[in-house]
Amino acid sequence: MLPRLNESRSMSTFRLTALLTFTLAAVASAQSVDIDLPETIPDDPIDIRADRMEYTNGTIIATGNVVGRFERAVLSADELSGNPESGDIHVEGNVKFERDNVVWKSTAIDYNFLEQTGTFGASTLNMEPVLIGVGSVECVSSNEYLLHNATFTTCSLEHPHYNVCVKEARLVDNKHLTAKGATFYIGKVPVFYLPFWKQTLSSSVFSFRFGHSSEWGAFGTIRATVPLTGALDSITDLNLYTKRGVGLGQGFSWNSTNSVGGLDLFYLFDQDPNSKYTDPEIDTGRYRFKVEELYSFSDTHYLNTKWNYLSDPYVLKEFNRSEYRSYPQPENYASWVYGDSLLSTEVFANYRLNDFYDNTDRLDLLADIYRTRIGDSPFYFQSESSLAYLERVYKDGSPLNRVDSLRFDSANVVYMPQRYGFLSVVPRVGFRGTHYSKSAVDEGTEFRGTPNAGMEVSMQLSKVLSDRVRWYGTGLRHVIEPYADYNYADASTDPNRLPQFDIIDTLGDENKVKLGLRNVLQTKRNNLVSRFM
Repeated sequence: MLPRLNESRSMSTFRLTALLTFTLAAVASAQSVDIDLPETIPDDPIDIRADRMEYTNGTIIATGNVVGRFERAVLSADELSGNPESGDIHVEGNVKFERDNVVWKSTAIDYNFLEQTGTFGASTLNMEPVLIGVGSVECVSSNEYLLHNATFTTCSLEHPHYNVCVKEARLVDNKHLTAKGATFYIGKVPVFYLPFWKQTLSSSVFSFRFGHSSEWGAFGTIRATVPLTGALDSITDLNLYTKRGVGLGQGFSWNSTNSVGGLDLFYLFDQDPNSKYTDPEIDTGRYRFKVEELYSFSDTHYLNTKWNYLSDPYVLKEFNRSEYRSYPQPENYASWVYGDSLLSTEVFANYRLNDFYDNTDRLDLLADIYRTRIGDSPFYFQSESSLAYLERVYKDGSPLNRVDSLRFDSANVVYMPQRYGFLSVVPRVGFRGTHYSKSAVDEGTEFRGTPNAGMEVSMQLSKVLSDRVRWYGTGLRHVIEPYADYNYADASTDPNRLPQFDIIDTLGDENKVKLGLRNVLQTKRNNLVSRFM
Protein backbone atom coordinates (compact mmCIF):
# COMPACT_ATOMS: atom_id res chain seq x y z
CA MET A 1 0.00 0.00 0.00
CA LEU A 2 1.13 3.59 -0.62
CA PRO A 3 2.01 5.60 2.48
CA ARG A 4 -0.36 8.51 3.11
CA LEU A 5 0.88 12.02 2.35
CA ASN A 6 1.13 14.58 5.15
CA GLU A 7 -2.48 15.53 5.79
CA SER A 8 -1.56 19.05 6.89
CA ARG A 9 -0.84 19.91 3.25
CA SER A 10 -3.55 19.51 0.63
CA MET A 11 -2.68 18.07 -2.79
CA SER A 12 -3.22 21.49 -4.35
CA THR A 13 -0.18 22.86 -2.52
CA PHE A 14 2.22 20.39 -4.15
CA ARG A 15 4.02 21.08 -7.41
CA LEU A 16 4.03 17.60 -8.94
CA THR A 17 7.41 16.26 -9.92
CA ALA A 18 8.05 13.89 -12.79
CA LEU A 19 8.48 11.14 -10.20
CA LEU A 20 5.06 11.78 -8.66
CA THR A 21 3.37 11.97 -12.06
CA PHE A 22 4.87 8.70 -13.14
CA THR A 23 4.11 6.97 -9.82
CA LEU A 24 0.44 7.98 -9.77
CA ALA A 25 0.08 6.72 -13.31
CA ALA A 26 1.60 3.40 -12.27
CA VAL A 27 -0.76 3.14 -9.29
CA ALA A 28 -3.77 3.75 -11.46
CA SER A 29 -2.80 0.89 -13.78
CA ALA A 30 -1.53 -1.61 -11.20
CA GLN A 31 -2.97 -1.18 -7.70
CA SER A 32 -1.26 -4.34 -6.45
CA VAL A 33 2.27 -2.98 -7.06
CA ASP A 34 3.97 -1.79 -3.86
CA ILE A 35 5.99 1.37 -4.77
CA ASP A 36 7.59 3.71 -2.23
CA LEU A 37 7.25 7.44 -2.82
CA PRO A 38 10.21 9.57 -1.78
CA GLU A 39 9.90 10.96 1.72
CA THR A 40 10.04 14.56 0.47
CA ILE A 41 9.22 16.19 -2.83
CA PRO A 42 11.79 18.74 -4.04
CA ASP A 43 10.78 22.38 -3.64
CA ASP A 44 11.60 23.10 -7.29
CA PRO A 45 9.68 21.12 -9.92
CA ILE A 46 11.23 18.81 -12.47
CA ASP A 47 9.66 17.75 -15.70
CA ILE A 48 10.87 14.83 -17.82
CA ARG A 49 9.33 13.92 -21.15
CA ALA A 50 10.37 11.08 -23.47
CA ASP A 51 9.05 8.55 -25.94
CA ARG A 52 9.35 5.87 -23.24
CA MET A 53 9.83 6.08 -19.45
CA GLU A 54 10.24 3.44 -16.76
CA TYR A 55 10.57 3.65 -12.99
CA THR A 56 12.38 0.71 -11.34
CA ASN A 57 13.93 0.48 -7.87
CA GLY A 58 13.99 4.25 -7.39
CA THR A 59 15.50 4.91 -10.83
CA ILE A 60 13.86 6.65 -13.77
CA ILE A 61 14.92 5.47 -17.21
CA ALA A 62 13.84 7.57 -20.20
CA THR A 63 14.66 6.90 -23.85
CA GLY A 64 13.90 8.60 -27.14
CA ASN A 65 13.68 12.39 -27.57
CA VAL A 66 14.32 12.98 -23.87
CA VAL A 67 13.74 16.52 -22.58
CA GLY A 68 14.23 17.27 -18.90
CA ARG A 69 13.67 20.55 -17.08
CA PHE A 70 15.43 20.93 -13.73
CA GLU A 71 15.02 24.37 -12.12
CA ARG A 72 17.40 26.58 -14.23
CA ALA A 73 18.70 23.75 -16.45
CA VAL A 74 17.17 22.12 -19.54
CA LEU A 75 18.59 18.84 -20.85
CA SER A 76 17.89 17.06 -24.12
CA ALA A 77 19.42 13.71 -25.08
CA ASP A 78 18.73 10.25 -26.47
CA GLU A 79 18.77 8.55 -23.05
CA LEU A 80 18.40 9.60 -19.40
CA SER A 81 18.61 7.63 -16.18
CA GLY A 82 18.71 8.80 -12.60
CA ASN A 83 17.43 8.94 -9.06
CA PRO A 84 15.00 11.85 -8.52
CA GLU A 85 15.36 11.60 -4.74
CA SER A 86 19.17 12.11 -4.72
CA GLY A 87 19.07 14.40 -7.77
CA ASP A 88 21.69 12.38 -9.67
CA ILE A 89 21.03 11.80 -13.38
CA HIS A 90 23.06 10.52 -16.32
CA VAL A 91 22.31 11.50 -19.92
CA GLU A 92 24.01 10.45 -23.14
CA GLY A 93 23.62 10.64 -26.87
CA ASN A 94 23.36 14.04 -28.65
CA VAL A 95 23.31 15.84 -25.31
CA LYS A 96 22.40 19.52 -25.06
CA PHE A 97 22.65 21.19 -21.65
CA GLU A 98 21.20 24.70 -21.37
CA ARG A 99 21.42 26.92 -18.29
CA ASP A 100 21.07 30.71 -18.19
CA ASN A 101 21.00 30.90 -22.02
CA VAL A 102 24.32 29.04 -22.30
CA VAL A 103 24.18 25.78 -24.28
CA TRP A 104 26.75 22.99 -23.94
CA LYS A 105 26.80 20.15 -26.48
CA SER A 106 28.33 16.90 -25.26
CA THR A 107 28.37 13.13 -25.67
CA ALA A 108 27.46 12.42 -22.02
CA ILE A 109 26.70 14.34 -18.84
CA ASP A 110 26.42 13.39 -15.18
CA TYR A 111 24.43 16.06 -13.34
CA ASN A 112 22.89 16.61 -9.90
CA PHE A 113 19.94 18.94 -10.36
CA LEU A 114 19.53 19.52 -6.61
CA GLU A 115 23.12 20.71 -6.10
CA GLN A 116 23.40 22.08 -9.69
CA THR A 117 26.78 20.39 -10.15
CA GLY A 118 28.03 17.74 -12.54
CA THR A 119 30.60 16.56 -15.05
CA PHE A 120 30.47 16.63 -18.84
CA GLY A 121 32.43 14.62 -21.36
CA ALA A 122 33.96 16.12 -24.49
CA SER A 123 31.85 19.25 -25.09
CA THR A 124 31.46 22.36 -27.20
CA LEU A 125 30.03 25.75 -26.28
CA ASN A 126 29.10 28.69 -28.51
CA MET A 127 29.27 31.99 -26.61
CA GLU A 128 29.19 34.64 -29.34
CA PRO A 129 31.74 35.62 -30.46
CA VAL A 130 33.75 32.85 -28.73
CA LEU A 131 33.64 29.15 -29.66
CA ILE A 132 34.86 26.75 -26.96
CA GLY A 133 35.85 23.11 -27.30
CA VAL A 134 36.58 21.19 -24.08
CA GLY A 135 37.99 17.75 -23.27
CA SER A 136 35.89 17.57 -20.08
CA VAL A 137 33.85 19.94 -17.93
CA GLU A 138 32.99 20.05 -14.24
CA CYS A 139 29.92 22.08 -13.29
CA VAL A 140 31.19 23.01 -9.82
CA SER A 141 28.41 25.41 -8.79
CA SER A 142 25.38 27.25 -10.09
CA ASN A 143 27.59 29.88 -11.81
CA GLU A 144 30.97 28.23 -12.36
CA TYR A 145 32.43 25.64 -14.73
CA LEU A 146 35.87 24.02 -14.53
CA LEU A 147 37.21 23.29 -18.04
CA HIS A 148 39.98 20.80 -18.84
CA ASN A 149 41.99 20.83 -22.09
CA ALA A 150 39.96 23.64 -23.62
CA THR A 151 40.33 25.49 -26.92
CA PHE A 152 39.00 29.04 -27.51
CA THR A 153 38.59 30.86 -30.82
CA THR A 154 36.44 33.49 -32.52
CA CYS A 155 37.09 31.98 -35.96
CA SER A 156 34.07 29.95 -37.12
CA LEU A 157 35.92 27.86 -39.74
CA GLU A 158 36.25 24.11 -39.31
CA HIS A 159 40.02 24.59 -39.04
CA PRO A 160 40.38 27.97 -37.23
CA HIS A 161 43.06 30.41 -38.32
CA TYR A 162 43.85 31.08 -34.67
CA ASN A 163 42.98 29.69 -31.26
CA VAL A 164 44.04 29.55 -27.62
CA CYS A 165 44.66 26.20 -25.92
CA VAL A 166 44.63 25.91 -22.13
CA LYS A 167 45.20 23.05 -19.73
CA GLU A 168 42.67 24.25 -17.17
CA ALA A 169 40.25 27.16 -17.02
CA ARG A 170 37.38 28.43 -14.90
CA LEU A 171 34.34 30.06 -16.50
CA VAL A 172 32.42 32.21 -14.00
CA ASP A 173 29.03 33.85 -14.60
CA ASN A 174 29.27 32.70 -18.23
CA LYS A 175 31.63 35.57 -19.09
CA HIS A 176 34.78 35.70 -16.93
CA LEU A 177 37.55 33.26 -17.78
CA THR A 178 40.71 32.51 -15.79
CA ALA A 179 43.09 29.93 -17.23
CA LYS A 180 46.38 28.20 -16.56
CA GLY A 181 48.90 27.22 -19.22
CA ALA A 182 47.53 29.19 -22.21
CA THR A 183 49.25 28.77 -25.60
CA PHE A 184 48.24 31.08 -28.46
CA TYR A 185 48.32 29.63 -31.97
CA ILE A 186 48.22 31.13 -35.46
CA GLY A 187 47.08 28.11 -37.48
CA LYS A 188 49.12 25.29 -36.02
CA VAL A 189 52.08 27.49 -35.07
CA PRO A 190 52.40 28.46 -31.36
CA VAL A 191 52.96 32.22 -31.06
CA PHE A 192 53.42 32.74 -27.33
CA TYR A 193 52.68 31.15 -23.97
CA LEU A 194 51.16 32.55 -20.79
CA PRO A 195 51.25 30.64 -17.48
CA PHE A 196 48.15 32.60 -16.41
CA TRP A 197 45.44 34.19 -18.56
CA LYS A 198 42.34 36.18 -17.64
CA GLN A 199 39.74 37.22 -20.21
CA THR A 200 36.22 38.59 -20.52
CA LEU A 201 34.67 36.50 -23.28
CA SER A 202 32.55 39.38 -24.60
CA SER A 203 35.79 40.97 -25.89
CA SER A 204 37.77 39.24 -28.62
CA VAL A 205 41.40 38.22 -28.13
CA PHE A 206 42.32 38.58 -31.81
CA SER A 207 41.66 41.33 -34.34
CA PHE A 208 42.72 41.47 -37.98
CA ARG A 209 43.35 44.05 -40.68
CA PHE A 210 44.25 43.28 -44.29
CA GLY A 211 44.82 45.46 -47.34
CA HIS A 212 47.18 46.73 -50.01
CA SER A 213 49.14 49.96 -50.41
CA SER A 214 51.76 51.27 -52.81
CA GLU A 215 54.27 51.64 -49.95
CA TRP A 216 53.71 48.34 -48.13
CA GLY A 217 52.37 46.08 -50.86
CA ALA A 218 49.90 43.51 -49.57
CA PHE A 219 49.78 43.68 -45.78
CA GLY A 220 48.12 42.02 -42.83
CA THR A 221 48.05 42.97 -39.16
CA ILE A 222 47.15 40.49 -36.44
CA ARG A 223 46.63 41.80 -32.91
CA ALA A 224 46.20 39.69 -29.78
CA THR A 225 44.86 41.48 -26.68
CA VAL A 226 45.25 39.29 -23.62
CA PRO A 227 44.16 40.40 -20.12
CA LEU A 228 46.91 39.31 -17.73
CA THR A 229 45.07 40.63 -14.66
CA GLY A 230 41.93 42.65 -14.10
CA ALA A 231 43.95 45.84 -14.62
CA LEU A 232 46.73 44.78 -17.04
CA ASP A 233 46.46 43.77 -20.72
CA SER A 234 49.14 42.40 -23.03
CA ILE A 235 48.90 43.62 -26.65
CA THR A 236 50.90 41.73 -29.28
CA ASP A 237 51.05 42.75 -32.95
CA LEU A 238 52.30 40.81 -35.95
CA ASN A 239 52.61 43.07 -39.03
CA LEU A 240 53.28 41.47 -42.41
CA TYR A 241 54.28 43.67 -45.40
CA THR A 242 55.19 42.05 -48.73
CA LYS A 243 57.40 45.02 -49.70
CA ARG A 244 58.83 45.93 -46.30
CA GLY A 245 59.13 42.76 -44.22
CA VAL A 246 57.83 41.58 -40.87
CA GLY A 247 57.13 43.94 -37.97
CA LEU A 248 56.63 42.86 -34.37
CA GLY A 249 54.97 44.88 -31.65
CA GLN A 250 54.57 44.17 -27.96
CA GLY A 251 52.75 46.44 -25.58
CA PHE A 252 51.08 46.54 -22.22
CA SER A 253 48.23 48.74 -21.07
CA TRP A 254 46.99 49.16 -17.53
CA ASN A 255 43.99 50.82 -15.94
CA SER A 256 43.73 50.61 -12.16
CA THR A 257 42.14 52.79 -9.50
CA ASN A 258 45.01 55.29 -9.52
CA SER A 259 46.97 54.59 -12.67
CA VAL A 260 46.24 54.61 -16.42
CA GLY A 261 49.04 54.03 -18.88
CA GLY A 262 50.78 51.89 -21.42
CA LEU A 263 54.07 50.68 -22.86
CA ASP A 264 54.57 50.11 -26.58
CA LEU A 265 57.50 48.46 -28.40
CA PHE A 266 57.69 48.12 -32.20
CA TYR A 267 60.47 46.73 -34.42
CA LEU A 268 60.66 46.16 -38.17
CA PHE A 269 63.59 44.90 -40.23
CA ASP A 270 62.83 47.07 -43.25
CA GLN A 271 63.64 45.45 -46.60
CA ASP A 272 63.34 48.81 -48.40
CA PRO A 273 63.98 51.59 -45.85
CA ASN A 274 64.49 54.39 -48.43
CA SER A 275 61.51 53.57 -50.63
CA LYS A 276 59.82 56.88 -49.76
CA TYR A 277 62.33 59.03 -47.85
CA THR A 278 66.06 59.36 -48.44
CA ASP A 279 67.64 60.27 -45.13
CA PRO A 280 70.88 59.08 -43.48
CA GLU A 281 68.92 58.63 -40.25
CA ILE A 282 66.88 55.78 -41.83
CA ASP A 283 68.39 52.31 -41.45
CA THR A 284 67.02 48.82 -41.96
CA GLY A 285 66.26 48.50 -38.25
CA ARG A 286 63.14 50.65 -37.68
CA TYR A 287 61.80 50.85 -34.14
CA ARG A 288 59.76 52.83 -31.67
CA PHE A 289 59.62 52.81 -27.85
CA LYS A 290 56.82 54.61 -26.00
CA VAL A 291 55.74 54.72 -22.37
CA GLU A 292 53.05 56.90 -20.81
CA GLU A 293 51.18 57.01 -17.51
CA LEU A 294 48.76 59.17 -15.58
CA TYR A 295 48.99 58.41 -11.87
CA SER A 296 46.41 60.15 -9.68
CA PHE A 297 46.96 60.66 -5.98
CA SER A 298 43.72 62.69 -5.90
CA ASP A 299 41.64 64.79 -8.31
CA THR A 300 44.07 67.71 -7.96
CA HIS A 301 47.30 65.79 -7.31
CA TYR A 302 48.70 63.67 -10.10
CA LEU A 303 51.77 62.70 -12.14
CA ASN A 304 51.48 62.67 -15.93
CA THR A 305 54.34 61.49 -18.14
CA LYS A 306 55.00 60.44 -21.74
CA TRP A 307 58.28 59.45 -23.43
CA ASN A 308 59.05 58.41 -27.03
CA TYR A 309 62.26 57.14 -28.58
CA LEU A 310 62.38 56.52 -32.35
CA SER A 311 64.83 55.03 -34.82
CA ASP A 312 64.26 57.87 -37.32
CA PRO A 313 61.91 60.83 -37.91
CA TYR A 314 59.74 58.92 -40.44
CA VAL A 315 58.95 55.62 -38.68
CA LEU A 316 55.64 56.90 -37.29
CA LYS A 317 54.67 58.64 -40.51
CA GLU A 318 55.17 55.40 -42.46
CA PHE A 319 53.84 52.80 -40.01
CA ASN A 320 51.54 54.61 -37.54
CA ARG A 321 49.90 57.41 -39.47
CA SER A 322 46.98 57.98 -37.12
CA GLU A 323 49.34 58.87 -34.27
CA TYR A 324 51.59 60.89 -36.58
CA ARG A 325 48.65 63.08 -37.60
CA SER A 326 48.03 63.92 -33.92
CA TYR A 327 51.70 64.31 -32.91
CA PRO A 328 54.09 64.88 -35.85
CA GLN A 329 56.83 65.30 -33.25
CA PRO A 330 56.28 62.85 -30.38
CA GLU A 331 56.13 64.34 -26.90
CA ASN A 332 58.62 63.72 -24.10
CA TYR A 333 57.66 65.18 -20.74
CA ALA A 334 56.89 64.61 -17.08
CA SER A 335 54.43 66.78 -15.17
CA TRP A 336 53.74 66.68 -11.45
CA VAL A 337 50.69 68.75 -10.41
CA TYR A 338 49.33 69.56 -6.98
CA GLY A 339 46.50 71.96 -6.21
CA ASP A 340 43.70 72.95 -3.89
CA SER A 341 40.83 75.43 -4.00
CA LEU A 342 43.24 78.42 -3.94
CA LEU A 343 46.56 77.36 -5.48
CA SER A 344 47.86 75.15 -8.28
CA THR A 345 51.52 74.13 -8.52
CA GLU A 346 53.38 72.15 -11.17
CA VAL A 347 56.85 70.80 -11.85
CA PHE A 348 57.22 70.27 -15.60
CA ALA A 349 60.16 68.75 -17.49
CA ASN A 350 60.54 68.37 -21.23
CA TYR A 351 63.63 66.84 -22.84
CA ARG A 352 64.46 65.85 -26.42
CA LEU A 353 65.39 62.17 -26.75
CA ASN A 354 66.04 62.13 -30.53
CA ASP A 355 68.50 64.66 -31.96
CA PHE A 356 66.79 64.76 -35.38
CA TYR A 357 64.10 67.10 -33.94
CA ASP A 358 64.17 70.77 -32.87
CA ASN A 359 62.96 71.26 -29.32
CA THR A 360 62.87 73.51 -26.27
CA ASP A 361 64.27 71.49 -23.40
CA ARG A 362 62.94 72.90 -20.14
CA LEU A 363 62.49 72.48 -16.43
CA ASP A 364 59.62 74.60 -15.07
CA LEU A 365 58.38 75.35 -11.58
CA LEU A 366 54.91 76.93 -11.83
CA ALA A 367 52.48 78.35 -9.27
CA ASP A 368 49.05 79.80 -10.07
CA ILE A 369 46.74 81.57 -7.62
CA TYR A 370 43.15 81.31 -8.81
CA ARG A 371 41.01 84.43 -9.01
CA THR A 372 40.30 85.04 -5.31
CA ARG A 373 38.43 87.76 -3.46
CA ILE A 374 40.59 90.05 -1.32
CA GLY A 375 38.92 89.99 2.09
CA ASP A 376 35.51 91.70 2.04
CA SER A 377 36.57 94.20 -0.61
CA PRO A 378 35.10 94.30 -4.15
CA PHE A 379 38.53 93.37 -5.57
CA TYR A 380 39.76 89.98 -6.80
CA PHE A 381 43.38 88.89 -7.28
CA GLN A 382 44.87 86.39 -9.76
CA SER A 383 48.50 85.42 -10.31
CA GLU A 384 50.53 83.15 -12.65
CA SER A 385 54.25 82.70 -11.92
CA SER A 386 56.98 80.41 -13.23
CA LEU A 387 60.71 79.80 -12.78
CA ALA A 388 62.22 77.92 -15.71
CA TYR A 389 65.52 76.83 -17.16
CA LEU A 390 65.08 76.75 -20.95
CA GLU A 391 67.34 75.60 -23.73
CA ARG A 392 66.48 75.85 -27.42
CA VAL A 393 68.12 72.96 -29.28
CA TYR A 394 68.18 72.27 -33.01
CA LYS A 395 68.46 69.08 -35.02
CA ASP A 396 71.88 67.85 -36.02
CA GLY A 397 73.28 69.69 -39.02
CA SER A 398 71.38 72.90 -38.31
CA PRO A 399 73.53 76.08 -38.54
CA LEU A 400 71.68 77.57 -35.56
CA ASN A 401 73.33 77.51 -32.15
CA ARG A 402 71.83 76.41 -28.87
CA VAL A 403 70.18 79.16 -26.84
CA ASP A 404 69.65 78.85 -23.10
CA SER A 405 68.50 81.07 -20.25
CA LEU A 406 67.06 81.05 -16.75
CA ARG A 407 63.71 82.87 -16.81
CA PHE A 408 61.46 84.09 -14.02
CA ASP A 409 58.02 85.35 -15.05
CA SER A 410 55.14 86.59 -12.90
CA ALA A 411 51.82 88.04 -14.11
CA ASN A 412 49.54 89.58 -11.44
CA VAL A 413 46.10 91.09 -12.03
CA VAL A 414 43.48 92.78 -9.79
CA TYR A 415 39.84 92.72 -10.95
CA MET A 416 36.76 94.64 -9.78
CA PRO A 417 33.63 92.95 -11.21
CA GLN A 418 30.56 95.16 -11.52
CA ARG A 419 27.00 94.58 -12.74
CA TYR A 420 24.68 97.23 -14.15
CA GLY A 421 21.35 95.58 -14.84
CA PHE A 422 21.91 92.97 -17.56
CA LEU A 423 25.44 94.30 -18.28
CA SER A 424 28.58 92.80 -16.67
CA VAL A 425 31.61 95.10 -16.47
CA VAL A 426 34.99 93.80 -15.20
CA PRO A 427 37.80 96.41 -15.14
CA ARG A 428 41.31 95.18 -14.34
CA VAL A 429 44.82 96.40 -13.75
CA GLY A 430 48.01 94.35 -13.58
CA PHE A 431 51.75 94.07 -13.91
CA ARG A 432 53.91 91.40 -15.54
CA GLY A 433 57.60 91.14 -14.77
CA THR A 434 59.97 88.81 -16.65
CA HIS A 435 63.68 88.36 -15.89
CA TYR A 436 66.19 86.57 -18.17
CA SER A 437 69.67 85.48 -17.11
CA LYS A 438 70.85 85.93 -20.71
CA SER A 439 69.93 88.41 -23.39
CA ALA A 440 69.49 87.49 -27.05
CA VAL A 441 71.90 90.27 -28.14
CA ASP A 442 74.68 90.09 -25.56
CA GLU A 443 75.81 88.21 -22.45
CA GLY A 444 73.98 90.52 -20.06
CA THR A 445 70.67 89.99 -18.28
CA GLU A 446 67.31 91.37 -19.39
CA PHE A 447 64.24 92.48 -17.49
CA ARG A 448 60.91 93.23 -19.10
CA GLY A 449 58.33 95.10 -17.02
CA THR A 450 54.83 95.27 -18.50
CA PRO A 451 52.13 97.29 -16.73
CA ASN A 452 48.70 96.62 -18.23
CA ALA A 453 45.06 97.56 -17.81
CA GLY A 454 41.80 96.64 -19.48
CA MET A 455 38.10 96.02 -19.22
CA GLU A 456 35.67 93.34 -20.36
CA VAL A 457 32.01 94.18 -20.98
CA SER A 458 29.55 91.36 -21.58
CA MET A 459 25.90 90.34 -21.35
CA GLN A 460 23.98 87.04 -21.41
CA LEU A 461 20.93 86.04 -23.43
CA SER A 462 19.31 82.63 -23.19
CA LYS A 463 16.44 80.59 -24.62
CA VAL A 464 15.05 77.21 -23.58
CA LEU A 465 15.08 74.97 -26.64
CA SER A 466 13.57 71.85 -25.08
CA ASP A 467 12.17 70.52 -21.79
CA ARG A 468 12.30 66.87 -22.82
CA VAL A 469 14.55 64.21 -21.33
CA ARG A 470 17.16 63.03 -23.79
CA TRP A 471 20.43 61.07 -23.68
CA TYR A 472 22.38 64.24 -22.83
CA GLY A 473 20.17 65.25 -19.87
CA THR A 474 16.91 66.98 -19.00
CA GLY A 475 16.09 69.97 -21.18
CA LEU A 476 18.32 72.10 -23.37
CA ARG A 477 19.08 75.81 -23.03
CA HIS A 478 21.08 77.99 -25.41
CA VAL A 479 23.12 80.76 -23.76
CA ILE A 480 24.91 83.41 -25.83
CA GLU A 481 27.31 85.95 -24.35
CA PRO A 482 28.48 88.79 -26.60
CA TYR A 483 31.52 90.56 -25.19
CA ALA A 484 34.11 93.26 -25.83
CA ASP A 485 37.54 93.03 -24.20
CA TYR A 486 39.97 95.96 -24.27
CA ASN A 487 43.61 95.55 -23.22
CA TYR A 488 46.50 98.01 -22.98
CA ALA A 489 50.09 96.95 -22.20
CA ASP A 490 53.36 98.87 -22.29
CA ALA A 491 56.42 96.57 -22.35
CA SER A 492 59.74 98.08 -21.30
CA THR A 493 61.84 95.82 -23.57
CA ASP A 494 61.57 94.97 -27.25
CA PRO A 495 60.91 91.21 -27.80
CA ASN A 496 63.87 91.12 -30.24
CA ARG A 497 66.25 91.51 -27.29
CA LEU A 498 64.82 88.42 -25.61
CA PRO A 499 65.66 84.76 -26.34
CA GLN A 500 62.63 83.10 -27.92
CA PHE A 501 61.38 79.93 -26.26
CA ASP A 502 57.56 80.21 -26.15
CA ILE A 503 54.68 82.71 -26.31
CA ILE A 504 55.78 84.51 -23.11
CA ASP A 505 58.88 85.78 -24.94
CA THR A 506 56.85 87.32 -27.79
CA LEU A 507 54.75 89.62 -25.56
CA GLY A 508 55.21 93.34 -26.15
CA ASP A 509 53.17 96.55 -26.38
CA GLU A 510 49.46 96.10 -26.85
CA ASN A 511 46.49 98.40 -27.48
CA LYS A 512 43.54 96.45 -28.87
CA VAL A 513 39.89 95.54 -28.53
CA LYS A 514 38.72 91.94 -28.97
CA LEU A 515 35.08 91.31 -29.89
CA GLY A 516 33.52 87.89 -29.48
CA LEU A 517 30.43 85.80 -28.93
CA ARG A 518 30.44 82.84 -26.56
CA ASN A 519 27.86 80.11 -27.20
CA VAL A 520 26.92 77.49 -24.60
CA LEU A 521 24.33 74.71 -24.63
CA GLN A 522 23.26 73.77 -21.10
CA THR A 523 21.27 70.86 -19.72
CA LYS A 524 20.41 69.38 -16.31
CA ARG A 525 21.97 66.24 -14.92
CA ASN A 526 21.09 65.10 -11.39
CA ASN A 527 19.17 68.38 -10.95
CA LEU A 528 22.35 70.39 -11.59
CA VAL A 529 22.97 72.67 -14.55
CA SER A 530 25.72 71.17 -16.73
CA ARG A 531 27.48 72.45 -19.82
CA PHE A 532 26.65 70.16 -22.72
CA MET A 533 28.47 71.96 -25.53
